[in-house]
Order: sequence, then structure tokens, then C-alpha cells
Amino acid sequence: SRSEIVGVGLITATSGLPSTFSIQTFDEFGNRKDYGGDKFTAELRGDGEGGDTEVHAVSVTDNGDGSYDFEYELFLAGIYKLTIALEGSDGSKEVFYSSLETPMDNPPPVVQISAGPLSLGETKVIVDEGSTYVFDVQDFEILPMDDYGNLITSVGASDFSVMVSTGIAPAGNIFDFIRTESNPVIVEAGGAFVSSVEVNSPGEYVVNVRYGTTLLGNPNIYKVIPAQVG
Repeated sequence: SRSEIVGVGLITATSGLPSTFSIQTFDEFGNRKDYGGDKFTAELRGDGEGGDTEVHAVSVTDNGDGSYDFEYELFLAGIYKLTIALEGSDGSKEVFYSSLETPMDNPPPVVQISAGPLSLGETKVIVDEGSTYVFDVQDFEILPMDDYGNLITSVGASDFSVMVSTGIAPAGNIFDFIRTESNPVIVEAGGAFVSSVEVNSPGEYVVNVRYGTTLLGNPNIYKVIPAQVG
């Protein structure tokens, strides 16, 4: 007998959000079944590249009319292999569907779990809070994260702004990174964003990073000390 399997959950989902797909079964004569009773099981297995190698069970609901609904919710972004099996009357399991395996000429795709929306609480701003010398370049790194610690690739450098000042208030000696061509505001670097500034006066400086109009975390402070002589 044949069956139909459909749903966005076969190929994609967003971290922390439910994703679904369904199966409609048919009898040996090609008629759509109007009764349930088939025993399906399904699981997702991470490929390890995103850090997840565990097996995650997919919930199955028998609607009693020949259709079956499947739902899962994963939190770690990455690529997962989906396997669906049908249990026989003797307890044996036959693979019904498996990513990248059958049919050989057109195998089903893997499931891509994408990062969720940017989390202001989880996004990290990394500043070396040790001392640096005047005229040395100070780098700042922004790691945009979702609620589950997944690095987000759907944001761009233009979504952030960085300023450095000599005080918490927006007054004072403010350095806006858009001011020079040699030090652009923010550049993308392997999924993170990096910016830098060079100051010529010793003192305590405050780094403020904003996503749109929202300040990310607490201001980061670093110290600039006079250059060594000799």
C-alpha cells in the first residue's frame, strides 16, 4: 500500500518552536484509509556538526481516520536526520522514511533546525576588560544569540551600532566607528561581528553596543594606559 507524507517539518524548523508533518495511509488497493491502528515511530538524530548527536523522539498522534500527525520541538540549531518506522504485527520495524537514504534517485532531505529570533539577554558582547596602551587597537566582538544559545546568521552588521565614550553618559569623547573608512562600524567575522577603535588618550572607556535602539547588556569598561617608553 502507498502513503502520502507532507509538512514543513520534514525539512525545516525554528529552534524552540514546534514543527509538524503528517502521513495519510492507503490500503493495498489504493483507497484512502478511514481508520487508524498503524504503529508509526519517528526520531531525529543530529549530525554532530551543530554539537547535537542525540536521538530525539518525535510525537505521533493517530487521528483514527487513516491520518497521523507528527510533532517535534528542538532547541539546538543544526542538521538532523529524520527516520520514520512502521511497526508490524510481530513487533518488527520497517523503515518507512529516512533522510538521504530512500529512494536512491531522489532521497528525502535532511531537516534543518534554524536559530530563533535574536535574544537581547543571550547575545554576548565580548570586550577585553584588561588594560591596553594608547594607540593600540581595541577589538570588540558581538555574538548574536537566540534564547537557546544558537548563533544567529539572519542579522547583519547594520543591525548593530557601537560607541565608545569616556563616561556612562553619551557625552564626552565619543568614538563612532562609522567615522573612518579604515575602521568600519562593524564587520562580519565567522558568524560574529567585530569592530575596533584606537584611542590616543589614557583613561577609562565605556563600550556601548546597541541592537537597533536597544542597549545590549551592561556597558563594558576597559582602561587605556600611557604607552611604554623605550
